Amino acid sequence: MRKNEIIILIGFAASLLLAGCGDMSRYFSMNRENHYKKGTKLLQDGDLDAALKELTKAQQANPKFADTYSAIGDVYRKKGDYTKASTNYKTACKTDPYSFRPHYNLGVTYQALAELSDSLEKARQFLRKAVQVYIRAVALQPESFDANLNLGACYFQLGKTNLAEQQTIKALKIKSNSATANNNLAIMYEAQGKFEEAILAYKASLEADANQPEVLMNLGSIYFRLDRIKSALATYRSAARIAPNLASPHEQMGVCLFRLKKLDEAFDEFQQAIRKNPHSPGAYRGYGVICMYKYVSDHSLTDLKNKALWAWDFSLKLQPNQQDLIRLIERFGPVPPLPTTPTEQAQPTAASVPLAPATSTVDSQNIWQANPQAAKLKPITN
Repeated sequence: MRKNEIIILIGFAASLLLAGCGDMSRYFSMNRENHYKKGTKLLQDGDLDAALKELTKAQQANPKFADTYSAIGDVYRKKGDYTKASTNYKTACKTDPYSFRPHYNLGVTYQALAELSDSLEKARQFLRKAVQVYIRAVALQPESFDANLNLGACYFQLGKTNLAEQQTIKALKIKSNSATANNNLAIMYEAQGKFEEAILAYKASLEADANQPEVLMNLGSIYFRLDRIKSALATYRSAARIAPNLASPHEQMGVCLFRLKKLDEAFDEFQQAIRKNPHSPGAYRGYGVICMYKYVSDHSLTDLKNKALWAWDFSLKLQPNQQDLIRLIERFGPVPPLPTTPTEQAQPTAASVPLAPATSTVDSQNIWQANPQAAKLKPITN
């Protein structure tokens, strides 16, 4: 064969090979896209195991496609495997440093890992990592409400209250009517002692979404701390209306009514709290205070004294570290044995603590004057 013919044949073969490489490249690209599309569809449908298989095939077909790693991270996050989720999100971030979604999702995953940590130091480590990736996410997409809001939450959990406030305000500039952002800002204001600002922020949260009993409880707590007892009472009543099965509004209403010297009504609210949550130490505590209060006013009411001691004793069983109740029992005790019948339990639960209606009212300061170390009822705090 002549030299020229050999050269032509080699060139022809090379062109065939090159054409084949192009076809193969297109084949692998189409293969990756097919597996990726199937995987993301299965992920949306909630079939996580099948989605993972398809996305793994897509990743094997093209190990440099960031979206595949991000989608695999989504699968693991939905499965609750936050360690594998973070590994895949980190790979996606390295593969495409300018992609917002994996950075944001990595921050969410670090927050979840912080919440699940078995020590404060580990939690703080994950929160610091979350801050780093959220900062990157906000740089990539400054108008992301979620990234700004979550960054503010991480700052707050790390004790950086000023930065948290600033970041949450940025989120509110993006979405001013957000119930969550206004609530977060209110909590930050409250932590700084900015109570009037906190009240306004809580109200803004409730204007955005009135069905938030926990926000109403927080707002009532601030009113109580500011000695605006009637406002606190009205707020707790609103919480009780929208969350009829919740015990804490009734417990806090009992506290407020006691402060307003409305003992009969306070007594009823503590009863309500016990019925709704038979394991609420605060409800038994308040119930006991009302009973003992009446006994201090009229020492002939020894049955009320016994009821107070039973209730306080059970409150201590539910929450042992209440030194003021221990001192009260030492002062007015000992705790008498409960009356025993075949139907009564050995401990004062909601069914077995005698709940009698109040019979008299007295000055709200008397019990504290009689016993300066007496338990003081406090509202629930955040």
